Amino acid sequence: MEYVLLFIFNWIVFFILIDYKKLKINMLAGFLAIIMVILVDYPNIVLKNLYYLHNPVIKVLGSSFFFLFGPVFVISTLVAQNHPRNKNLIILHVFVIATLYSFCEYVLLKKGSLVYVDWSFYDSLKINYSAVIIISWFNMLVLDPLKNERSKS
Repeated sequence: MEYVLLFIFNWIVFFILIDYKKLKINMLAGFLAIIMVILVDYPNIVLKNLYYLHNPVIKVLGSSFFFLFGPVFVISTLVAQNHPRNKNLIILHVFVIATLYSFCEYVLLKKGSLVYVDWSFYDSLKINYSAVIIISWFNMLVLDPLKNERSKS
């Protein structure tokens, strides 16, 4: 049930904050994040059983549909939308977003929806911070040029 509630909460935030004019481009960051989560969850849940999801409602390659299309998609799309241009702010932005995402995972862990078998929260922190850095890099190298090209037309 936690996954469904998290999904609903994230989509409420999404509809409040989203810029519909740039949605098509920013969604690419959300889809990249979904792919990254599946690439991490599938081997670690399905193949190695390092952690598992309790009551994911709808399972998608080891992960929960509601988690993938809730916090993963929403946070990543909003990260792309609100990505700063100042290098110092980018570092702060990555730190804040990865921390918020990790807090979301920590809540799932404490509620029992996520169970670590041979995994630790510190393993997740390394993955989460790396993922947000990759999404930030993707935004700067791929999405920003697309946004600039689109604004010129």
